Amino acid sequence: MIVNNLNQTIRIKTNSKTEFKRMLDVIRPSAQTRKSLEYRKSVKQAQSKLNKAAF
Repeated sequence: MIVNNLNQTIRIKTNSKTEFKRMLDVIRPSAQTRKSLEYRKSVKQAQSKLNKAAF
């Protein structure tokens, strides 16, 4: 996968649509992906706060 310039066309060799979507998500995350990442981050932060409170 070659990403020189975002303005240039991105040439990606894929064998499935889901793989293609996943690669696009790496370059420009979709709203759903961003939400799930933020959710995961907030869960991790909450867990770390609980762990700190326990000690």
